[in-house]
Amino acid sequence: MYSSKSLLFFVPLITFTSFVYADKSYVDADFSSTASAIQSNSTTGNVTINTTNASTPHIVTNGYGLEVLDGTSLNVNNTNDFTIDGSWGIRVVNTTGSGISQLMLNGSGDLIINSTGQRGIFVGRDGELISDSRVVINAAMAGIWGYDSGSMTFNKEVDITANNYGVIVQKADPSMADPTITFNDKVAINILGSGSAVVAQGVPIPGQGINAQGGKIEFKNGLEATTADGNVIESTDSTQVIVNGDSYLTSSNGTSMVALAADYGQIDINDKAIINGHVAGIDNGVVNLNLTAGSIITGAMTTNSGTGQVNVNMAGGTWNMTESSDITSLALSNTQVKFTDTNFSELTSKTLSGNGNFTLKTDIVAGQGDKLVITDSSSGSHSITVNNQGSSLTNGTEKLTVVETGDGGANFSLANSVELGGFEYGLQRATADSKNWELVGRGQKTSTAEASISFLNSAYLLNYIDTQTLFQRMGDLKAVNGQEGNFWIRGFGGKLNSFNSNQLHGFDMNYNGYQLGIDKLLEISNGNLYLGTMLGYTHGDPDYKRGNGTVKDYNAGLYGTYIDNTGFYVDAVAKYMYMRNRFDVSDTAGRTVKGTAKNQGYSLSIEVGKRFAISNTAFYIEPQSQLTYSYMGDSTTHASNGLKVKLNSYNSTLARAGAAVGYQVNNAQNPIDIYIKTGYVKEFSGKTSYKLNQCKEKYNFRGGWVDSAVGANIQLNNRHNIYGEVSYANGDRFDKQQINLGYRYQF
Repeated sequence: MYSSKSLLFFVPLITFTSFVYADKSYVDADFSSTASAIQSNSTTGNVTINTTNASTPHIVTNGYGLEVLDGTSLNVNNTNDFTIDGSWGIRVVNTTGSGISQLMLNGSGDLIINSTGQRGIFVGRDGELISDSRVVINAAMAGIWGYDSGSMTFNKEVDITANNYGVIVQKADPSMADPTITFNDKVAINILGSGSAVVAQGVPIPGQGINAQGGKIEFKNGLEATTADGNVIESTDSTQVIVNGDSYLTSSNGTSMVALAADYGQIDINDKAIINGHVAGIDNGVVNLNLTAGSIITGAMTTNSGTGQVNVNMAGGTWNMTESSDITSLALSNTQVKFTDTNFSELTSKTLSGNGNFTLKTDIVAGQGDKLVITDSSSGSHSITVNNQGSSLTNGTEKLTVVETGDGGANFSLANSVELGGFEYGLQRATADSKNWELVGRGQKTSTAEASISFLNSAYLLNYIDTQTLFQRMGDLKAVNGQEGNFWIRGFGGKLNSFNSNQLHGFDMNYNGYQLGIDKLLEISNGNLYLGTMLGYTHGDPDYKRGNGTVKDYNAGLYGTYIDNTGFYVDAVAKYMYMRNRFDVSDTAGRTVKGTAKNQGYSLSIEVGKRFAISNTAFYIEPQSQLTYSYMGDSTTHASNGLKVKLNSYNSTLARAGAAVGYQVNNAQNPIDIYIKTGYVKEFSGKTSYKLNQCKEKYNFRGGWVDSAVGANIQLNNRHNIYGEVSYANGDRFDKQQINLGYRYQF
């Protein structure tokens, strides 16, 4: 009735005719059976299945959907999706004689296998499967299983969802050829269940996405594999797994399972890959990672105390090292290696080459930190990034070894200076001929520390600007024409240049401000007494090392000025001030750091002088002296990078001695006074200190400067006074350029 070659057609309703069991009975599309639904064997001969465009071929069976035995062949030519629902999907094997049992999947439609038993596809001894169809497998246990000398080639995409295995090759008979599975297109594997991490020869281990024992699995166009609670790729007993193309390999339970495990086997991952999970080379097992730009590894690596090998060759990728790791070789090209463990960890490799960046954590105060150790040979130029830590309790003198090499061949440098506490640290060899590299203090403060400490300078200088002299405040008070008092206002602006010191870089500060006041004139014998009150505001914009800031000074005061008929005067001022400081700077890593502080203080100033007319001329000379005592309270800055800076309070005692030489243009209605003056100012107190976290350092303002000016006062109609002055100061600690302009109304 049947020839040795049977031809089967799928048509609507009557799905197919096939050899079913041994009785060769005719069945329709959906049926149940206890053996193979379609089988080619020595009795049936070769089988070909053709479908029409209108057909939806569907096999339902308790056994195999397709089975090829005894060196025969089965060809499936489906134009639509071909579905197999069975305990097993496909079995191809020859156990009875010579020849190859062969299954050819040639259809343009998908092959869909829903397996409730052990295997979706099984190809064993002398079996061969070649698929030109897209394959989708949903398996209760294993997706694809290659055994002994079985061979499989998939030329289109493969998508596997299984509880325990994705793809397996297993060699049980040493006399047989190695089983092989080759995927020429993309492969996706999702393992839902859990399994053991124990691998034994000839015994498959549940829970692995890909488990190669005694054979070879090759992915030529990428692999996406995820396991819920198991290893992703595992190679044992002289087997090999090769992955080329873009890959995504994730062990969801990375705390106990590994992404890649080679136990006397070999795993090669090439091209771009995202790997989440640990990597292990055990007992002569070898893992080779040859990764390109965009690759990311998240996990630890181990050679099991050197019994295996892990070779890492990365170009343009990132390795997030979650635990201490030991590997065989590390070749980098523009690659980041980040020590991401919350605890300090160590990366040990026999060799290092190329150029890479290593991001480390440190606790330099405790002498602990992440470390890179190269035991044998090292070469190339590499950079080290140490995370800045403003809260570190450093003093700038600590040292910490972060790199150890066996030969000293590689060069290391910092990607940027390291900020620890308030100090910057650099990287250098421990000694000139040392093989190790260590972090050492550079003798410089961080931009955050300098900006915070500079609050001392800005407060000190603005207090000096606000105090100033009688003429700068009110102009010439010598002429009184029956008035009862004064209302006055002055504005000023300028620039301060604070010089470098052994503690701070210099900074520039543009400033401007105003003061206004009102007083009452009291006429007393031989002179006049003015009693008044004033308010003021000064705004400064300091430029710091790698940033800038603002300082705002609000002040209020009382003053009393006595001028007698001989030209002698005494001017006394009591002033309260409230200051707010803010800065925005960049740290060495380019991150913005912000900080604010506020403090308050007071000052008492007394100025005396006497005008002497030069006989028979309009010129005069006026010796002057001034003594100012100030107190500035402490302040604390909590910078956004964790640095805490405490500025202690201080006292300031400024003494000024000088003289003015002037010329008066006498005009009954509009007299004019023009002058030049100079004086020397000296600080007699000014000692203070600050703390960078807990590191205390002293600071002082002692020094002196020459302050010179040229100015004029014009009185209009005996009521209005317009006065101005241009001044310049040059000293040990700062320079000042200032313009002062005021108006006073006599009422």
